[in-house]
Amino acid sequence: MGKKQLVINLIANIISFSSSLLISFFLTPYLISTIGKEAYGFYPMANNFVGYLMIITLALNSMASRFITIEIVKRNYSRAKEYFSSVFYSNVLLAFILSLPMAVIVYKINSFLNVPSDLVNEVKLLFALVFIAMIISIFTSVFGVATFAKNRLDLKSYAEIVQGIIKISLYIALFSIFKPSLIFIGIVAVIQSLTNLLIQVFFTKKLLPDFQLSLSYFDYRSVRELLASGVWNSFNSLGSQLLLGVTLLLTNIYVGASSAGELAIVQTMPHFISSIISMLFSVFMPRITLVYAENSPGKLVDEVVFSQKVIGIMATTPILLVIIFGTDFFSLWVPDQNVSRLQLLSILTLIPLVVHANMWTVYGLNIVLNKVKIPSLMLIVTGIVSILMSVSVLTFYIKSAYVVLIVSGIFNVLYYMGFIPMYASNQLRIKYNVLYNHLIKTLAFSILFVLSGIFFKSYIMINSWLEFFFWSGLFGVIGLLINAITILNRREFNKLVVIMKQQLLNRFIKTSEKKGDQK
Repeated sequence: MGKKQLVINLIANIISFSSSLLISFFLTPYLISTIGKEAYGFYPMANNFVGYLMIITLALNSMASRFITIEIVKRNYSRAKEYFSSVFYSNVLLAFILSLPMAVIVYKINSFLNVPSDLVNEVKLLFALVFIAMIISIFTSVFGVATFAKNRLDLKSYAEIVQGIIKISLYIALFSIFKPSLIFIGIVAVIQSLTNLLIQVFFTKKLLPDFQLSLSYFDYRSVRELLASGVWNSFNSLGSQLLLGVTLLLTNIYVGASSAGELAIVQTMPHFISSIISMLFSVFMPRITLVYAENSPGKLVDEVVFSQKVIGIMATTPILLVIIFGTDFFSLWVPDQNVSRLQLLSILTLIPLVVHANMWTVYGLNIVLNKVKIPSLMLIVTGIVSILMSVSVLTFYIKSAYVVLIVSGIFNVLYYMGFIPMYASNQLRIKYNVLYNHLIKTLAFSILFVLSGIFFKSYIMINSWLEFFFWSGLFGVIGLLINAITILNRREFNKLVVIMKQQLLNRFIKTSEKKGDQK
């Protein structure tokens, strides 16, 4: 696995992400205007419930890519096939088991959520369809190993672009022909899951042609080994949901469907920024895994620090831009909503994300090291304390979405800025400052950049999308350059520039050669 493939994966992921961003950029305000913010809020909430239920499947699936990839690198193909088939057939069983709680949630949905009476049937059907899509994704899970194991995440990105085109085409068709409804969102989710299943099976046949599903390869010991290693990832996901995934649910229960709808609108941008982080990390993850498999501690630390810096640079700037230009963005994007309230909710959501973004690689390193027990337990404790604190304030003092975000944000920062880098430093046997240096620089840069941005923006009037993209783009380029110069040392900066230049040149040459061959 070389730098060339790393950059191919990175560019493909950026293209995929950009297409998804464009789709939601146009689709979200359209859905809000056609079905209303209260109805729209139930779609991300349905996805949250999927996240809750998927905690169970993570125990098996979260470590599958790691174990299968390592066996392939060792050329122990028989063992890799055992993991492959064992995971698939176990997932089939899990899907049937999860069908029962899914049915209960759909049937009793209005018993534990604030659902407007005129939306009860639509919300039930939405949840049912989203759960069906989830079951399909469980079947698909193990087939996603192929692109990971072969470091062809660019193929995964191309598939996501195709799915994005299908998604927007279906939305246009359904909402143009029929009366707008929440149900269509669920129908599109099911079709997308089916499409992804077919694509991932195709990739598996191309990249791992010798990997066939067979009960003869099912091995209980492999399942037990994966569960023993992955169960802590389930606990980790549980803690993450407790800390970050219940804000919308708590807002719906304690504040109301309208406030939950506003929070759902606001969470669109943080979720996309989180997708940037996840996308970038997915590019570095296979490289970090293979470096770990090579048993080179010094090289592993260098790879972790470099990916941490690159991900931090690419994620921090968009967060700061939303904080600076948020009011203008919401005024143009959803002009009929309370823009000032949306901006405040957005800032409260984004501030903790600055820390989270710059510690994402360090956080994910635990999976590679197979050291997830202590971080998982700490995350669960942090999440439980956060929920208890939020519920106490909401019950006895004030019912406000601001309370949920402030409490969640405080505990989020404490965990990702306090515990995670210290624990990782101990595991890697390095000094604390190795992982903290760039975070401190990033926080200093963030404060100065936001203050400077707000000052200069006070002299700018933004009344159109053209003006918004011009000024935010200008600020973004400046921010990226300053951030890169501040965070990366000369060797790392030159390394990143050279890799990007070489790959862009190679892709240009290949394109020219293809055009010449066609002539």
